[in-house]
Amino acid sequence: MLEIPEAIVIAAELNQTIKDKRIEKVIAAASPHKFAWFFGDPSQYYSFLRGRKIENTVPYGGRMEINAGEYVWRKHQVDNGLVFLQTVS
Repeated sequence: MLEIPEAIVIAAELNQTIKDKRIEKVIAAASPHKFAWFFGDPSQYYSFLRGRKIENTVPYGGRMEINAGEYVWRKHQVDNGLVFLQTVS
């Protein structure tokens, strides 16, 4: 898990790099994890998120939330070859 100051800095950096980009590809539940929780069925994330615009990234404790419309995005791939991976703790 990230420390709170790290989450604040990384969220600011993500707001400079991925804000206003569109989600093109989504990979959910690619690696098994004992402490991973999903909202709904991860196999549906692609249809929910593809084409959505990244609105912002907000630090939330030692985590970050990437807001893309109505959905919060935590571990996926963005367009233009930019990859963002965050492990779930």
